Amino acid sequence: MRAIIAVLIAAAVFVAGCSRDTVEVNELEDPAEFVSEQLDAEDSAVTSQPAQAVANPGQTTLPPNTATATDMVGVVINQFLLRLGDCFNRFEDIVAGQEVVTTSLIGCELPHDHQIYHLLDYPAPFPSIYPGEEVMNDFAIQSCYRNFADWVGRDYETSGLDIGVIVPTRSNFEDEVARYRTIHCWVERVDGEPIVGDAHQTAW
Repeated sequence: MRAIIAVLIAAAVFVAGCSRDTVEVNELEDPAEFVSEQLDAEDSAVTSQPAQAVANPGQTTLPPNTATATDMVGVVINQFLLRLGDCFNRFEDIVAGQEVVTTSLIGCELPHDHQIYHLLDYPAPFPSIYPGEEVMNDFAIQSCYRNFADWVGRDYETSGLDIGVIVPTRSNFEDEVARYRTIHCWVERVDGEPIVGDAHQTAW
């Protein structure tokens, strides 16, 4: 994930360095792309540092012979119902060609892998169509990066924590009833070790 964020930050710096006399939004333009461009343009120059590459959390699978979903501690919960400050573990696998994610809510005082540190809605009112996985993930990562330092108490580049995201699926995004747009930002340790305690303002 750090390598992905480094690339997105570099792109944001490039956009910020390009001048624009006027900016217009028409009815056909994706509002999320517009918002993202504006945030990029307003950001001050940020320098990125070499980091480890981590696969997209929505597409990874665990290696063979690792823990399974049945080994998870805590209460199994729909990942989209996680709230700000929640600590959790998750198991990802591919079953019959479909991604299966099992999420367990756990007390932050116990060892856990992730904690939710920010929630935001993708800025596209219903009935906007799903913008695509790449656009959604890029917007989520950039938005989560911008809110990392204020919550953790330390800049992302020097922190021992990494960023992960939970983004709406196409079916939830376009559902006539759910109209789900929420993006979840989480932290996890770069070294892969569990977190013990609330990571908020720890400056880890």
